[in-house]
Amino acid sequence: MRPRRQRSSWATSSAGWNFASTRVGPLLVVVGLVVAAVGGLVWLGLPLGRLPGDLAVERDGFRLYVPITTSLLVSGAVMLVGWLLRR
Repeated sequence: MRPRRQRSSWATSSAGWNFASTRVGPLLVVVGLVVAAVGGLVWLGLPLGRLPGDLAVERDGFRLYVPITTSLLVSGAVMLVGWLLRR
């Protein structure tokens, strides 16, 4: 009998992800803690999503909400966490 040839894929090749050598686990824990902290602040009454600078248009049968300030705040927080993790 002829021996079977193993198929190569991105998951089994050397170019694929090697989760043993990456820091994915601790990163996921930090992301989870940040999400939980933001959820706790919103639950306690932080008006995240209704900040000054967030645009809201309400008309008959139409509602548009563009959270510009909230997006900038969340983006800054994510950048700060990323910077702290790389230090």
